[in-house]
Amino acid sequence: GAYLVPAMCTQDALLAIVMGSVLGAGLLAWVAKIACDTSLSSAGLMHQVYGSSFARLPVLLNILQLVGWTSFELVVMRDGTLAMFGNSWWGAALTATLLWGTVLTLLTTGSMLGLVRSFLSRFGLPLVVLSLLWLSWQFVGMLQTQGLESFWNKPGNDQKNYMLAMELVIAMPVSWLPLIADYARFGKNSRSAMTGSWLGYALANIWCYALGVMVISVSAPDANLVNTLLLAQGGLLALGLILLDELDNAYGDVYSASVNSHSIFSGTSTKHWGILIAVLCTG
Repeated sequence: GAYLVPAMCTQDALLAIVMGSVLGAGLLAWVAKIACDTSLSSAGLMHQVYGSSFARLPVLLNILQLVGWTSFELVVMRDGTLAMFGNSWWGAALTATLLWGTVLTLLTTGSMLGLVRSFLSRFGLPLVVLSLLWLSWQFVGMLQTQGLESFWNKPGNDQKNYMLAMELVIAMPVSWLPLIADYARFGKNSRSAMTGSWLGYALANIWCYALGVMVISVSAPDANLVNTLLLAQGGLLALGLILLDELDNAYGDVYSASVNSHSIFSGTSTKHWGILIAVLCTG
């Protein structure tokens, strides 16, 4: 969301966020429905559509992008940790990387369904929603101090056109399209899998992108997003909870990469593939 302004005016940016989120999450939801109907993972769907030989290519490409995404998530968690606690000594970055990498590796040894149902749905998600509510309240207050009307009518510099902005918003839900079947196949029925994925992801995407627009609108020109979040009252705690949420994104990437790897190289179990991939991404 922070990349949309000041390239666009506030109203156009928010419209692009709503439209792009609904469209992108709709594509995601359709794949969730197919997965729930067939009980197949992403790799299983690819094998069914392309045939077992050719399917190896998209599955391998999916594994490659998931290794990249997991490494990216670890970088985000590392940098967020350093911003929270400082990086004044030479081994801080290495320690933060190893810390999150070790936690991620340990998570891969457990049950995916157990983690989602026992921890994420009961504790992780409510805490992240509370942190987003708190941050939203803080930055709406900052905008109110600066003048909500000026924020709403803030012009853009026309460096980004509307279709490019839509693409930037759609890219986030669509990035999960090759993964969602790995989780939606466990849904109770295809209708709830589709509507839950669509509504859940669209609302979350709209909220977080809009929050990005608000944060960057009140930050200093030379400040980065993480430091601006820390300036909010309670920002340290909120950022910590968001980093924990980032951990389940990394776990989701590793789990899907392990399922994809097992579909091609079945001699190694999904759990062992998960551990190997988590260690690789940490490295």
